[in-house]
Order: sequence, then C-alpha cells, then structure tokens
Amino acid sequence: MYHLFECPTPTVTSFPSSLSSQILQRTQSPPLQSKLFAVSTFVCTSKSQISNYPISPRNCIFDTGLYQLQLQSCKSLEELKQIHTSLLISGILQGNPHWEAQIISKYAKFGHLSIARSFFDRICGNNSFLWNTMTRAYAQTGFGLETIELYARMIREGIKPNNYTYPFVLKACAMNSWLRNGRLVHQQIIRSGFQSDSFVEAGLVDMYSKCGQNDDARKVFDNMLNRDLVSWTAMITGYEQAELPDEALMVLWQMQDG
Repeated sequence: MYHLFECPTPTVTSFPSSLSSQILQRTQSPPLQSKLFAVSTFVCTSKSQISNYPISPRNCIFDTGLYQLQLQSCKSLEELKQIHTSLLISGILQGNPHWEAQIISKYAKFGHLSIARSFFDRICGNNSFLWNTMTRAYAQTGFGLETIELYARMIREGIKPNNYTYPFVLKACAMNSWLRNGRLVHQQIIRSGFQSDSFVEAGLVDMYSKCGQNDDARKVFDNMLNRDLVSWTAMITGYEQAELPDEALMVLWQMQDG
C-alpha cells in the first residue's frame, strides 16, 4: 500500500530567473513584446498609448480590474501566458497570493499542471492558501498521487493543513480507494480540530464509503449537524455498492424527510 509519509516530492523543472522571458519565448501569438502594455490592460496617462510601439509601464497606471476581466475570460493557453507575462512585468503578481492562485488555477484548468506546479514551487513559501490551491488543482483533475505527495510535503515542511486542505486530500484517497492513507488523514484531522467542519465531514463520508467502509462512514454521517447532498449521496451509494439495499433505502427516506 502506498504510504502517505514516504511520498517522494515530485520532480519538476523550476522557472528560470527570468520567468517572463521564458513565457514570452514560448508564446507564438503576434508581437506580444511590442503590444504587451495594451490599452485593454492598462489605463495610460498619455496619448502615445494608442500607437503600436512599446508602451513603458512607467507611463501607465495598472488597472487590476481589467486584468481580472482578462483572466476570467481567458480561453487559451497562449492568452494565459500573455496575461501571466503582463502581470509579472507590471509587478502586480509579485507577493500577491490572490493573483498567484488564480494563475495556478488557470494553468490547471487548461490541463497544464506541470506549468502550474513549476510556478507554484517558485512562489509557494509557507502560504497555506497557495498550497491549498495547488492541492485542489491536482485533486480536481484526478491526480490523486500528486495530491497525496503534495500533502505529505506540506506536513514535512511544517505547513499546517486546514479545513480547505483536507477535503481535497480525502477526495484523492476516495478516488483511489486508499483506505490506509484516508485513516491517517482522519487522525490528523482530529488532532488539528477540524473533525466538525461540514466540508471535512462530507469528505470523510465519501472517502470511507468509496473505500467500502460503510460502518465508519455511517459513524461520521450520524455525527454530522449539517449534511449536504454529497454526504447523503455518498452514504446511499456506499450501501448500494455493498449490496445493502435496505440500509440505502432508509438513508434515502431519511433524506427525503429531512
């Protein structure tokens, strides 16, 4: 069985010191360098903004609202690279976990987790928000092993998991039926005091159900004060898979009455 605390840290290639240069080199769209500080991204203070020659950031006021719109509407990897480069050059990205997390999530959304991870490794530090963002990116895209590895690295480096971390780690255990790891995570949840968090409880019910441990799932389920649809469904599905139709029906009726 795969052991949670013996996970090797994934080998990734870090971004070089000139991160913006690397992204520029990999972007094939037309003259990004000459139009990087476009009117759509910045509110410039002089009429020279309209020309096609490069606009210096010294003459511009960076409009974070427009950046946000561009990031939300971004539909391709090449677009994302351009936005990422602009944010790097503007200085907005540096030391801003909110923006950094959005960039990580966007790369993951486009299926480029290696780029997301490389960027993450460069900027993560001890910021649990960024660690949770990368953990979520792995878990939501089905990379269970990488999720567990990153969680193990959090523990090793003294980054404290929280109620936003555990549901994604439990999801990774559930999707791979890693019961032993799931139990270890459950123990850590209890020690850290998050066992009564509704999202963590739902993750535990789902994990135990998918690992075929319906008694453990039911113990957590019965202690929940706020049961969501995920918890009800996990409990019912767990009983169905264990060929316990009567128990599944009882939970279903309980949900309908509730």
